[in-house]
Amino acid sequence: MAASVVNLDDELALRSMDPQDMLGWVERFSEQYADAWARADVISLPNDYRGKGNIVIVGMGGSAIGGDMLAALMAPEASVPVTVVRGYDLPAWVDEDTLVIASSYSGNTEETLTTFAEAQRRNAALVALTTNGKLAREAEGRDVPVVYFPGGGQPRAALGYSLILLLGIVESLGYFRISPEARAEAAQIIDEFAKAYGIDVPEAENPAKQYARLVYGHIPFVLGAGHLIPVARRWKTQFNENSKVWAAYDEMPELNHNLVVGTRAPEGFDKHVLVISLESPSDHPRVKARWDITARIFEKAGIPHLRLHAPGEDRFTQMLALTYLGDWVTVYLAFLNGQDPSEIDNINFLKQELSKL
Repeated sequence: MAASVVNLDDELALRSMDPQDMLGWVERFSEQYADAWARADVISLPNDYRGKGNIVIVGMGGSAIGGDMLAALMAPEASVPVTVVRGYDLPAWVDEDTLVIASSYSGNTEETLTTFAEAQRRNAALVALTTNGKLAREAEGRDVPVVYFPGGGQPRAALGYSLILLLGIVESLGYFRISPEARAEAAQIIDEFAKAYGIDVPEAENPAKQYARLVYGHIPFVLGAGHLIPVARRWKTQFNENSKVWAAYDEMPELNHNLVVGTRAPEGFDKHVLVISLESPSDHPRVKARWDITARIFEKAGIPHLRLHAPGEDRFTQMLALTYLGDWVTVYLAFLNGQDPSEIDNINFLKQELSKL
């Protein structure tokens, strides 16, 4: 593919390609982060929601990724397992000893409405997380608590709410807690990233623009370990929805037992793929060693490989920091591809066709 002729330093031209202001949503993430915590800190739920044996988060797309991140954050510390359900069916074990959080940005996601109704039939403890829609109406009509947050953009642009309000729910019930120090560290790094990666920073000095230029013309394959596995998934879906490119993700160390063998065919594939590994100072020591060895395997196979290292001391900070970087990169890549980063015509087509059935 020929190099993109788009100038990532031409702010006027880029904003003209972004009529729904996805770039603005990325730029204002620090405001969303602060507002989400303000809302999270005042969440109040019934006392009998405490002490459940399981937590299930039901949602799709941008409304589900916050659940994946919550599950990854809680797994090393909390005694209660968190399961994310993307689809129409709940696990058979969901019952009155389960806290079910239905997360839907629009409130009209059919899969989420289906699982919400089924959770009601099983007498689970229910919470709705939404901006409005049918989910809010059904929840209020059945005296189910609703945690509201502002809408106005695409669901994937509201990750600050869909993650932090989930944290607010579990914190209010005593299941898990993010320390004040971690909150502050994350806020500081988000502010630093906004300044370093902003549209006014020239490409020659802007790593996010440089990474987007590097990815241009390639199929990105994003890798993560532990708490960064859902971040790798988030990068993959942001490449799909923002940049309009095919993408994939995988997890370490599992990929060392399969992916590293698939480096030989089809002939010439190495010219079209770019591997991005999201690495953390919190990774297990053996995982850190595996990153280095795996990088040598990719180098030997001639596969381009970008290694990104998460900043910060806390896993929460590391997760948010690399997620935020991915948002910048995928929006800039959308511009290089000549695409509106907000447009989701194929998803809208799917919904329209399903509505006819």
